[in-house]
Amino acid sequence: MFRRLGQQNYRAESPSVDLSGVAPSSDSDPQSSELDNSSTRISSESDDASMKNSIKHNSQPISEHRIVEKPEIAMIIANICKKLNTIVNLIHEFSTDALGLRESADDLLDELRTKIRPYLINLDIDMLSVEAVLRYNIDRSNINETRIDWLLTYTKYQKEMRRVLNELANSVCDDLEDSLDLRRR
Repeated sequence: MFRRLGQQNYRAESPSVDLSGVAPSSDSDPQSSELDNSSTRISSESDDASMKNSIKHNSQPISEHRIVEKPEIAMIIANICKKLNTIVNLIHEFSTDALGLRESADDLLDELRTKIRPYLINLDIDMLSVEAVLRYNIDRSNINETRIDWLLTYTKYQKEMRRVLNELANSVCDDLEDSLDLRRR
């Protein structure tokens, strides 16, 4: 599927993010350009090796035991949300291909297992890091501080994104894999 998307000049995010280097953003256009800079273009089969290397060698882990400010956590949550949106769209296109019988079941199964699942796993790892940062900051905040409001709001967003990821990884991908496996037999 990534091969087909690359032929259409599709832009997808790298499966891993370096959250330690995220600087607090401003309210101007540079924030959106920073989000776009984290995107990479997947254009051909030759990029598969580089994707596998980036999946195996995750970026530097973020320091989960640090106090963050609102613009920084907003940028981190926006990156996670953008990745989740990308994965939802990829799985939607993949399921359309699987239902349309456009390719062999073996090719689709291989694509699901080697390309889509690793993206889901890396997003799960990124979400765990963000959840740890949020938890650390909430634990160190007083109830009368104003920062507790936005920390709790971002925690709600994170929980909803976690729910979507769990549904994608468990029921959607498992059902796709089972149906493709049955079709292959």
